[in-house]
This record gives sequence, C-alpha cells and structure tokens, in this order.
Amino acid sequence: MLEVKLLGQFKIYIAGKPVDISSRAEQSLLSYLMLNAGTAFRREQLAGLFWPDSDESNAKGYLRQALWRLRKSLSETAPSPPDYFQANKISIAFNPRYPYQLDTTVLEDETGGGLEDLLASTQVYVGELLPGFYDEWAVLERERLRAIFNRKMYRLLEQIQSARRWQELIQEAERWISMGENPEPAYRALILGHAMLGNVSGARAAYDRCRMVFETDLQVELSPETVLLAKKVLSGKPLEQAAPGSAIRGYQLRESIGQGEFGIVYRAQQPSIGREVAVKVIQPRFANLPDFIRHFEAEARLIALLEHPHIVPLYDFWREPDGAFLVMRWMRGGDLRSLLKAGPVDLERAMGWVDQIADGLAAGHQKGIVHGNLKPENLLFDESGNIYLSDFGIARQAEEPASRMAHSLTLVYSSPEHMLNEPLTVQSDLYCLGVLLYEMLAGKPPFDERSVASKERQLPPLHLLNEDLPPLLDEYLQRATAWNPEGRFPDPQSMGAALHEVVAGRTIFQLTSRQVGEISNPYKGLHAFEEADARDFFGREEFLKRLLDRLNECADNHSTNRDVLGQGRFLALVGPSGSGK
Repeated sequence: MLEVKLLGQFKIYIAGKPVDISSRAEQSLLSYLMLNAGTAFRREQLAGLFWPDSDESNAKGYLRQALWRLRKSLSETAPSPPDYFQANKISIAFNPRYPYQLDTTVLEDETGGGLEDLLASTQVYVGELLPGFYDEWAVLERERLRAIFNRKMYRLLEQIQSARRWQELIQEAERWISMGENPEPAYRALILGHAMLGNVSGARAAYDRCRMVFETDLQVELSPETVLLAKKVLSGKPLEQAAPGSAIRGYQLRESIGQGEFGIVYRAQQPSIGREVAVKVIQPRFANLPDFIRHFEAEARLIALLEHPHIVPLYDFWREPDGAFLVMRWMRGGDLRSLLKAGPVDLERAMGWVDQIADGLAAGHQKGIVHGNLKPENLLFDESGNIYLSDFGIARQAEEPASRMAHSLTLVYSSPEHMLNEPLTVQSDLYCLGVLLYEMLAGKPPFDERSVASKERQLPPLHLLNEDLPPLLDEYLQRATAWNPEGRFPDPQSMGAALHEVVAGRTIFQLTSRQVGEISNPYKGLHAFEEADARDFFGREEFLKRLLDRLNECADNHSTNRDVLGQGRFLALVGPSGSGK
C-alpha cells in the first residue's frame, strides 16, 4: 500500500519500503494531486500552477516529464503496482480507488469526536505541511490544516480536562506549544494541570511562561480567563470544574454527550423533580466576552418564550463569572450528524424534516431571532423521529467576529454573510437549510473547507448522485444557496412550499412569499387560559357530541331508575394540563 506523509516532512513508502522522489516539482505535484484525490485538473491548469515562469508549451512538457518520473518512481518499488494516476490528453487526477494512506486525511477526519479519536488524529501532526514549500497553494493549505489541528487540540484538552487526566493534560498542552504555536488555551491547561496535581510552583511557572510570551514577546494582553485562573491558583482558592459527577445549581451532571466550538453538553439529572435534562456549559473564554455578557440574559429570556413543537425548550439559564449555563430538554433520539453517518435519507423523510425545521425557524424569525448556527449537530430528534432546533440564537452571541473564519468545520454550514462578518438575516438561516437539505439527500456536505468561501463555487449536481431525485431539485438548491441573499427564498414557509412544488414537478421561480400570520403554540401547558384563547378550541365537535350523548344517557337512566342514588348526576372528564378540558 502507498503511504505518504506530508506533515512536518515529505516521505513516501510502498509496502513499507521508502520511495525516492528527489525533484521538488515532482514532490509538489504529487502532494497537490493527493490532497485533492479524485479531482481531475486540466493539464494547462497544472502546468501554469507548477511552472508559472515557462510558456504554456514548455510547461506542459515539464508536466508530462514529471508525471512519467512519478509513475516510474512508484513502479520501481513494487513488482506490479497499480497506476495511481488517472491521466488523459485533457486532465490528470490522483486515483483514490487504490488503497493509500495520507496523514492529512487522518488529521481532517471528523467521524469520531471522542477523546481517543482526537488523540489519534492529532498525533499525525508532527509539523506544518510540506516545510520549505512556498508555493501559494501550499501556504494556503498549510494554514488550513494548522487551523484544523489547533481546533482539534483545543477540543482534546477540554475532553482530557473533563476526564480529569491531569498529567496527560500537561503532556498534550506541552505538545501543542512545541508545534511552534503560542496557544493561550495550552498555557491555561498547563496552569490547571499542575494546580490540580498540587504542584503550585509548576502552575506559577506555566503562568510566568505565558506572560513572557504574550505580554513581553508578542506585546498583547492575556485574556481575562487566563488571568482569573492564575489568580485562583496562586491565591490557593479551590478550582471548581464542570465535570461528570459534579453538581451545578441542583443539576447532577452525567456523561458528556456532545461538544462544539462554544461549549460541552452533558446529560444531567434534576433530582428535585426526577427529570433528565441536557446542560450546555459555555466555555469561559466566550462567557466572559463583553458582548456575550450584555446579550446573554436578554436572548435567553426571549428564546425561553419560544414555545414551538420543533424548538428544543429552554428550561433554565444563568451566567457566572467563568461560565454560562443552559438547561434544555433531553432529546433521546440523537442528532442529525449521527444519523447521516449511515448515509443519505430518502426524499420524503427529508421533506418532512425541512417542513419541521422551516416551521421552527419561522417561529424564531417572527420574534426577531435568527438562529445563526444551523448545522447537523444542532438538529435533534425525539423518540418518534421528529426534528427539533437547538442552540437557537444564543451560541451566536458567543462568537467573536474576528474568529469566524477559524472554525473550518462550521464554515461548511455557514452563510456568506457569516463568513464575511455581515449581519445575519432570515435568508442566512435559509442558506444553511439549503446546505443541510443537500447533505440529507447526498449523505455528505456539498462543499469542503477549501471551496466553501468562494463566490464562484456552486453545489455539485445532486441528480448525478441519485437519478431518482426530481430534475428541478438542483435549481431549487441553487436558489436556496445563492451567494446574494436577495436571490434566495423570502421566508421559511416559502422555501418549504417551493420544495413541495419541485417534488410535484412544478417550477419554483414564480413562487413568492406566502403572507402567513404569526405562528403561535395552542398548547399552553401551565400558563393561564384567557378569553382570547377561545380560537384555539376547535375540531372537538365529535368529542363534545359523545360527552352530551353520555350525559343524556345517564339522565334517561336516572329518570327510569330513581332508586339508584346519584346515577346520571356526575360525569368525570380527565386529561393532562393544557389538553383543553
């Protein structure tokens, strides 16, 4: 098998034997094709990219020679190796059908988010991509992979901290720093790890190192989170960790069930009423941002009032100096990300989900709330397979505008307005819903992290993946994900209605906004009913007739059998609160 290592080195092996490729141009060409395995590039494009100072004819000649030498080098190591290149007179591609291993693929793998998965994927990063290569494409790819590594290391340290593996936390933090970065979260992990092991001098030394790097060398201020942690450690105050088994305001945390850019979600027990809930703990570095502090409580109160059948209800919330906490309904059906790991879903099922999501979005939009973080991890299911929106509007407040482009995984599900740091609108959510619909039907996102921010990119044709899908569906998705918000659907209801039009074989371009009224939830729960709620009581004619018939029957029995005490004078109507008794 072909094994290629590009992180911190350039090494190639076939069946464990090293392959000698000494030419820098050939190394660069092979790396570029493998990093884009399966993508066919036109010969003139590759020639211009790798030999920009030569005329087109000579550059194409150099490309032919480089491809010939690559094939020769790979074939000399094994008796009958496969042809790893798909080449014709027009284009060249690396053939992904034959088995191969590429270290960058391991780093990019997002299928497993557990601690051991993160350890395995970050271990392959032993240095930056192709050190010493300064082609423009290599520099851009290097920065992209470094951002992935940094994001994964941050998540890894959080999970090690949650597992209370303090020595390992110190080791991994030192490894992150040794990569030539100056990640402030790594220094915080060092301070915390030494402190939790009782090594106060080690924690002080880690803080001094951090101050030297940031305040002296880089001349930037440390974050309030780092300063506060150091003050607690050096003052001898106990460090409280939100970890499984701990209690927070009457909620007993169980295992971690998910983690995103802004915090960790735990399954929790509310012993006072015997209820299972989900508790999201917002990371201190976000919870201490001034904008987040200003908006959090007002946003949370507003979202707590969003009573809708397809929005995860928010039961409780509060903020502390080092964190913010959201208590939500425990959704037992998992999330859309986990479901899509099994592959695409059928059109009818996807349409039902889009209708439910659109209804939930509309309820928020009519309250002036844009979700702003619509992605598979934030779409949850109940036991019956109904889909619910979570993280409605709150997590967006935690996001620093300057850091938006760093979250490469989120970029796949982000609208152009999000990526350009422009205000988010109703159309921003509709764009994300279009991307999600594509992924539901294709089983994979339409974009990768390299193409998602390009104005020229378009969704790949969906009908090529499944010929049974309606032909107009590609046009529908192109409109839903138009770069210009004015080219998208006007509102969630219109987008949902247009999907049904497309499936029925009708065009979507004459469809305009359906002027629908405010969506209200008729089920009031423990809230008081008023006279104005009378409009919510309809459709019970048959049930009322049954009640009246039963009363009349009892009255007749009473008139003919007066010796039976009380017969016909009482009829009990039993039902839960809010059911309309």
